[in-house]
Amino acid sequence: FQLDGENLGSPDSTAPFSVSWDTSSTSNGKHAITATATDAAGNMATSSSTYVTVSNATAAQVMLDKVVTTHQSSTSTSISSPPLTTARSNELLVAFIASDGPSDGAQRFVGVVGGGLVWTLRSRVNAQSGTSEIWAAVAPEASSNVTVTATRASGSYVGSITLAAFTNADTSTVGAVAGSSGGTGGPATSLAATRTGSVVWSVGNDWDRAVSRTVGPRQSMVDEYLASVDDSYWVQRLDDPTNAGQEITISDSAPTDDQWNLAAIELLPAK
Repeated sequence: FQLDGENLGSPDSTAPFSVSWDTSSTSNGKHAITATATDAAGNMATSSSTYVTVSNATAAQVMLDKVVTTHQSSTSTSISSPPLTTARSNELLVAFIASDGPSDGAQRFVGVVGGGLVWTLRSRVNAQSGTSEIWAAVAPEASSNVTVTATRASGSYVGSITLAAFTNADTSTVGAVAGSSGGTGGPATSLAATRTGSVVWSVGNDWDRAVSRTVGPRQSMVDEYLASVDDSYWVQRLDDPTNAGQEITISDSAPTDDQWNLAAIELLPAK
């Protein structure tokens, strides 16, 4: 038997031919089950796929409450999100920020403010030109019309900011973060999930061209901005919640000829 093309246990030579499968080691979401039979002469054949949906129970699931985005078309020393209003108290607010910058790769944001909250840098990746950054804050009370502003360290440039509010998120423990850069190749970065039921989001920038990404398997594009300055800024996420210890890779299979920065964060479910 195979799970998503990989052997699920050892070959079974005794009728009625079955296998036990502990789904806790498998990510939530859609999976394909197949069976390969071999006769005495060594002939082999594989069944068509049967699809199942795994939903491992967790104490709580991180849920997206609201998301707003600014595509900055005019150069400025800062960038601000649209107003965001949260539905509940104790939500985790996360700002995914990408920016153009000088060709020496020295761009960064020196601070983020908004909503009277304390904003903390979780991940910054700027080894290549521009920068991709993730900042987070906890909103202890339901907030109305929160606008978040990020200030660049130097220069006036364009960029994007996606502000997302999450419910049922752990607001006291920081999840795993990751970041990678490359002069060429498909953007990719990996982290090991630290808690079952986490969600993983990422932000990236391409300083070379304004071209759409082709996201990796079981991932979705949250937002993509193809700027007139021939830059690309994007936010993408993993489709399914994680299992503790699972190796998560956020990736794009195209383009592969540009320089890029990619930052990712694991958002933990509340205990």
